[in-house]
Amino acid sequence: MMENICKILLIEDDEDDYILTRETLAEVISEKYQLTWASNYESGREQLRSGEYDAILMDYDLGTHTGLDLTREAKSIGLKAPIILLTGRGNYEVDMEAMNAGATDYLAKSEVTPRLLERTIRYSILRKQNEDALRKTKEELEIRVQERTGELSRKNEALVAEIQERHRIEAELAEVQRRLLDRVEAERRE
Repeated sequence: MMENICKILLIEDDEDDYILTRETLAEVISEKYQLTWASNYESGREQLRSGEYDAILMDYDLGTHTGLDLTREAKSIGLKAPIILLTGRGNYEVDMEAMNAGATDYLAKSEVTPRLLERTIRYSILRKQNEDALRKTKEELEIRVQERTGELSRKNEALVAEIQERHRIEAELAEVQRRLLDRVEAERRE
């Protein structure tokens, strides 16, 4: 049986934090991770464009840019992988800003444990898969609704045409009946 390896991209400009993250992931027993490190904003952006990762771990502070800037960029190019923002700035405002930028989750570096990191990655991937499945189902449903609406519209047009034809025939029949009655009346007078 083949082992499933989860591909993780870590965008982190501090080598010590990279080493800590690598060791934290190595302590996880239930999953196997292949960690790729991008040491700055630019190399992180290039790695993101490859689209080959199951999840992205991203530092908040990336030199002159932030992980939020890169998260917005990732969303604008249609990145499918969930983004988990890691930061030493554990506060509500940063948390809300991360979610609004498109991050799937947010973790304070000081609180990260192997179990929490594994769970966050797993839940983020599952959540993203569910969002994608929901989006796909919605798109398929919209297509079916459009097809059904078109079908109903065509049937409605055919029904209107049939009703108009019946009205025309009824009018002709009424005219024939009126003429017949006029003729019968004319013959009775003669």
